[in-house]
Amino acid sequence: MAHASAQLIGDRSHQCDATATYTHNGARAYVLCDGIGSSDAVRAWTLTAARRVARHADAEAGLRAVYDSYAAEPERSDQYADVPNACAAVAVTAPGKPLTIA
Repeated sequence: MAHASAQLIGDRSHQCDATATYTHNGARAYVLCDGIGSSDAVRAWTLTAARRVARHADAEAGLRAVYDSYAAEPERSDQYADVPNACAAVAVTAPGKPLTIA
């Protein structure tokens, strides 16, 4: 199965969007994270977040697990903290199961 993505950063200094796929036991996850901001830190964080979400066999469960993990970080309880963020779209296919999207 093939897939591709294309990115256009416009006038931003960094590409902070990331895609990831992961296949395990016949399940395949596709993740797109749209990083918010334009810095090395956001770019690295978004790529890691996409990969973490992709390692789950259900779109919603994977997104919730990774969200909960990040939400538990102490610095995220400070409303003024400047921490990386992204919005995400996730789709997972698995043999014998319906497509899940989150």
